[in-house]
Amino acid sequence: MADDKSSRSDGISSSVTLAISILALLVSAGGVYWQFLRGPRVRAYQPNVVYVGKSQVGIPVAFTNEGTAADVVVSGSLDLTPRPPQFNQEIPLLWLSPFEEKESYDPNAAQSLKYTKEKVDYVLFSHLPIKAADTDAEIFWFDARRDLGLQPGSYHACGRFRTAARVLVPSATKGTPRDCSFSVDFDLSASDLSTLEPRSNAGPLNDDVTVHVKP
Repeated sequence: MADDKSSRSDGISSSVTLAISILALLVSAGGVYWQFLRGPRVRAYQPNVVYVGKSQVGIPVAFTNEGTAADVVVSGSLDLTPRPPQFNQEIPLLWLSPFEEKESYDPNAAQSLKYTKEKVDYVLFSHLPIKAADTDAEIFWFDARRDLGLQPGSYHACGRFRTAARVLVPSATKGTPRDCSFSVDFDLSASDLSTLEPRSNAGPLNDDVTVHVKP
């Protein structure tokens, strides 16, 4: 009788030990996966403003990569609703510019000239690498290369970015449609659009107007 109880006790002890070992192995495997094998996990954040020009729309977008491998954004497009007159396709991503103005410093210059703002030109978009556990923010210019014919009114913009694997970059913001990397609404007024038109004795023509998106 005592031997039976001892055998059952040893069996329970062995089962518990085995269960603990399996659990530890699963936890260890999960840790390895989380640290090294998850791959890239790029997400896009909603912009607060849009820059609207005659032929292009600039969207400041921040990306984060919470994965464990680098990824590359290789293409993008912008869908405006309602679509501009006689423009029945998405506006392609063409240009890239820095999110903020750059400043240069010259210690040998006069005091008032030590800090100067650099003129930043657009560059043709080709690709945007995003390292693991890194962030990046740029202004993406979706350019139709012709007058969009925008009118005063309300617009909805759905932007789509794709990676080298042709995977859509999802939004980091809850409530964004699953087929959009970002999704915003904004209003264009007649006064907004008038700043893009040539005016006599009104100084240099504005390339774009800054419009705040709706909350």
